[in-house]
Amino acid sequence: KKKKRKNISEKTLGGLLQKELKTTYGKIPQIAFSIFPSQSMSTCVVEPYNALLAMQGMIEWNNITVMLDNEAGYDITTQQLLKYTSTPQAKASYYNINALVCKVASGVTCGLRFVGEQQSTIADMQTNLVPFPRLHFMTCSLAPVVSEFNKEYTPWSEQDITFRAFEKEYMFVKYHDWDVEQDQYCGISLVYRGNSNIAAVNAAIQKVKDSRLKLVQWCPTGFKTSLIDRNLSVLTDDGIMATDKSLTMIGNNTAIGRPLETRIGRKFDIMYSQRAFVHWYVGEGMEEGEFAEAREDLEMLVKDYSDLKGDNNSDDEDTNDPALDEQDEH
Repeated sequence: KKKKRKNISEKTLGGLLQKELKTTYGKIPQIAFSIFPSQSMSTCVVEPYNALLAMQGMIEWNNITVMLDNEAGYDITTQQLLKYTSTPQAKASYYNINALVCKVASGVTCGLRFVGEQQSTIADMQTNLVPFPRLHFMTCSLAPVVSEFNKEYTPWSEQDITFRAFEKEYMFVKYHDWDVEQDQYCGISLVYRGNSNIAAVNAAIQKVKDSRLKLVQWCPTGFKTSLIDRNLSVLTDDGIMATDKSLTMIGNNTAIGRPLETRIGRKFDIMYSQRAFVHWYVGEGMEEGEFAEAREDLEMLVKDYSDLKGDNNSDDEDTNDPALDEQDEH
């Protein structure tokens, strides 16, 4: 007879690894870069089940979780890189997307490897980005993303890269209806790399605060800035131009609750209402009640993010997706 684990967060390989790392290394902050489901791209029919169960481990064991999705990476690759090549109609590959994800991970963690002005460790990021332990799911962006074949590119200023980093087209989570007023930040970490001037950076941040974003009412400052002299590394096959400066933005934004609910929660509800594929999980030692427990935990997380801005109405953009409503009817 199979032995059933007591903790649902250990039901996935990732959850087991996260628990083991936390148990072994104690108080060392744990950061994860996690690919979560896209709205219109999927490679596995039981993805909603797997993602829901994996969320348990992320909520419980991670200190910071940087959320990424393939659809956003695909769009950035197509719009910023491939359109300048000799085959602009070519489809983005996982190699292209992985190359961009590597750049993001490098930017987020470069403070651990290089000395710079006001550099940040993971512990510093956690202090500035995570207002409550459960609410550690980050939206990130990278600017500029320039094709090596783009002959029209001229160097961007600190203001240029700062403004671009807060545009949804540069974010690695696909938001279909970004709302500057409603989608509020409770913490932002900006990692500038290369030839950036602190005075120009401060001026750019002030301008972006005035026009490009909104902070939650109880967090009027919200920014942590790092300046690293070392440029972002570019490999030969990346197809990305080496630039004199770049910016990685890591933000804790209330908008993350929407894709968590629609891409994991509601898709799970549709499948689980028919108990489709559940027998495979039960056969491996799970109990059906553990699905309900995981769903409730995700629902609480989504509500917690909505409550950050004092607005319990989560029926925005993604939640009213007509494609999902059509699936509900069936």
